[in-house]
Parts: sequence; C-alpha cells; structure tokens
Amino acid sequence: MPETTTDAIKAYLGSGIAGVSDGTIDLHKDDAKQRVIDDGVAVIDPEFEKMHRFMASHTLATDGHFQEVTSESVKDTSRSVVANARSEGGSSFLAKYEERLTKKFGLGDRIGVDV
Repeated sequence: MPETTTDAIKAYLGSGIAGVSDGTIDLHKDDAKQRVIDDGVAVIDPEFEKMHRFMASHTLATDGHFQEVTSESVKDTSRSVVANARSEGGSSFLAKYEERLTKKFGLGDRIGVDV
C-alpha cells in the first residue's frame, strides 16, 4: 500500500479530526500526494505512505481542520496548549515530514522544505 488512505489519516489523527468530512480529508490527501511527489519521493518508495500521511495531516492542521494539543507537567501542575498551526505555518507533522525528507536525500540539516 504505497499511498495513505482516508481511514489511515483518521486513525492517525484520532478524535481531533472528528466532524471533518471524508471529502475534505480526500482533498487534502490528494494535494499532499502531489506535494510528496514534487519533493522527489516516488509513490513506490517504502517511506511514501508515512510521508503522504504526515503531509496530509499538516495541511489539515494548517487549514484549521485539526488542532494539536501539547501538554506539560511539573510535579502536580499541568497545562495544555493548543498549537495554532494555521497562524504559525508549522506543525509537528511538517517537522516529521521534513526529517524523513532530509534523511532520505542524505542532506541532514542543510536544507529546509518550503511549504
């Protein structure tokens, strides 16, 4: 299975994607597929499915369909923060995508991926 699926994206994002239609997810999935291909990763590449899923998740987050929540705890105090990928332009999904892309092409930290 070289490409990701709508169900795989829904499982990956969990309850944070509830209420988003399959059609919306499919549009982001299609755009993400082309982006991964444009970045030089072939559909038959063993990493393609993960990279496709990461990019689709990133575009869903930056369009406001999914919000990442980060939490931190110190002793008996904890706080949760919603990261606003829409205004910040980044997400943990983009970071995972960029990491795999740079490792794949052996360029380490010498390149950045423009989204």
